[in-house]
Amino acid sequence: MSDTITPRLRIKAQPEFAVRAKAVPPPKVRLRVTPALLPMEIELRNTGMMVQWRYLGQDWQDLIAIDDLDTTVTVGSVTTLPPGSPATVANVGTVKDMVLNFGIPQGIQGIQGEAATIAVGTVTTVNPADPAEVTNVGSPNDAIFDFDIPQGAAATVAVGTVTTLAPGASASVVNVGTPGAAVLNFGLPRGAPGILTSVVAGTNITVDNTDPANPVVAAAGNISGPASAVDSRVALFDGTTGKLLKDSGVLLGNAASRNVGTAAGTVAAGDDARITAAIPSSALTTQGDILVRNASAPTRLAKGTQYQVLQAGATDPLYGALNLAQAAAVTGVLPAANHPDATTVAKGISEFATAAEYRTGTDTVRALVVDQVWAAAGLAGLTDGANIAVDFAAGFNFGGAANAVLGLNGNQSLSAPTNLKTGQTGILWFGAVTSTRILTLNAAWLLCDGVEAGPYSITTAQELGIAYVIRASRTYVTAIIRRAA
Repeated sequence: MSDTITPRLRIKAQPEFAVRAKAVPPPKVRLRVTPALLPMEIELRNTGMMVQWRYLGQDWQDLIAIDDLDTTVTVGSVTTLPPGSPATVANVGTVKDMVLNFGIPQGIQGIQGEAATIAVGTVTTVNPADPAEVTNVGSPNDAIFDFDIPQGAAATVAVGTVTTLAPGASASVVNVGTPGAAVLNFGLPRGAPGILTSVVAGTNITVDNTDPANPVVAAAGNISGPASAVDSRVALFDGTTGKLLKDSGVLLGNAASRNVGTAAGTVAAGDDARITAAIPSSALTTQGDILVRNASAPTRLAKGTQYQVLQAGATDPLYGALNLAQAAAVTGVLPAANHPDATTVAKGISEFATAAEYRTGTDTVRALVVDQVWAAAGLAGLTDGANIAVDFAAGFNFGGAANAVLGLNGNQSLSAPTNLKTGQTGILWFGAVTSTRILTLNAAWLLCDGVEAGPYSITTAQELGIAYVIRASRTYVTAIIRRAA
C-alpha cells in the first residue's frame, strides 16, 4: 500500500482470488483484483477526508471517511457480470469491518493475442528496514520481475542468570528473551564431592587411610587441653611436658589481670593500700588542689588565691604574689593572650608608635614618645610634577628632601589633598628652580578671608609657604608666607 493511505486500512483477499497493490503517484494506490474469470484494476486515493475508489479510467466513488479508518476492509465475493453491465461494489459488512462484494462485467471477446511470458530477473537482499519490492523490468507480455527482499534483523544473544544446581541435576539453558534478542539463563550442576586419594605422613604426623574419604591424621607433638574453656580466660601449661594446657581461671581486663581489686572482676586502683606508696584519693578535697612531695610523702597543696603564682619555697612549693625581683628574672616573650593591648578603658601593654604611625593617625593601641612626635613634625617629601599630590597621612608639614623646600622646575598645580584628619595643621614649602615659577592651587584648597589669592609667582630668590588647617573634611588655607631664600 502507498503511505498516503493510513496503515490502519487492511485489504484481505479470499482464497479464490488475489489482491495485489501497485505503487502509483500519491495520493493514490492501485489494487489489482484477479478473480477466476477476468482481471480488473481498481485505484484507491486519499483526498485528506475520504478514501475513494474507482475502476481504472472511471469516475471516483467514496469508499470510507478517513476518520473511520480504524477498521478492516475485506474483499468478499467477485461476481462476473454480463458484458456491458455496470460494475458494482457493495459493503455487506459493517462500517468498521467492511466486506466488499465486487460485480465486474465480463469484457467482450477480443482478438487472440500473443502468449505472455514471465521470468525472474535479479533477487537482491536489502536492509532489514527497507520494504520488499517487485519491479517488472520487462514488458507487460514478457515480464521480467526483479525482487528486493529485506534481510532479517541481526539477532543478539546475552547471558542472563547462571544458577548452580545440585550435583547430579541436569544442566539447563532457558531463553527468557525473544528469538531475535535471546537472554539465556543457565543452570549448571555442581560437581560431586571428590575423594581424598592419599595423605602423606611427615615428621610427628601419622595418617590412617583405612577410610580414604575420611583419613585420620594424628600429630605426635600436639598440645592438648581441656574439653572446654571459658571465653577470655588465660591458659596455663599443665605440668612440665609443654604439651598440656589447663584453665587458669583468670580473665584478662583492658590493662592487667582482673580480680585483683577490692571487688570481683576489678583491678587494683591507684590508691589501693596494698600497693606500696599508694596515694589515697582522700588527700585531695578541694577543686584546684595539687599533690606535692614533702620531706617524707606526697601531700596536698591547697590552691592559691587569684593572681598568686606557684613558687619554689625554701623546701616545699607554695603560692604567693609575684614581686618585682621575680618579675625582673622573667625572660622571653609572653603569649599574646597573657598581655592584652592597653586601650582607653582597659589596662594592658602598649607599644610606642613610630613617627610614620603617628602621621597616619589611625593606630589605636600604640603610645607616643617625644622623639617620634618631633620626627613626625619634620617635612614629608613631595614630588615635583605638573600635578603635585599631597597625602596628609604621610605628614603634617611638607616640602622637598632633607627638610628643604620643594623646588619647582615648571609651572605646577597643587592637587586636592587626600586622607584628611580634622584638626591637622601644617605648612607646605615651595621654591623656584632656574627661573620664576607659577603655582596654582586646586579648588579643594579653600582660602580664608584676607589670604593672598593665587596663582602664586615664586622667584628663585623666594620661598613660598602655604599654611593650612583641616576641619570637617575641608582644607582651609590660613596664610601665604613669603620670605627671601
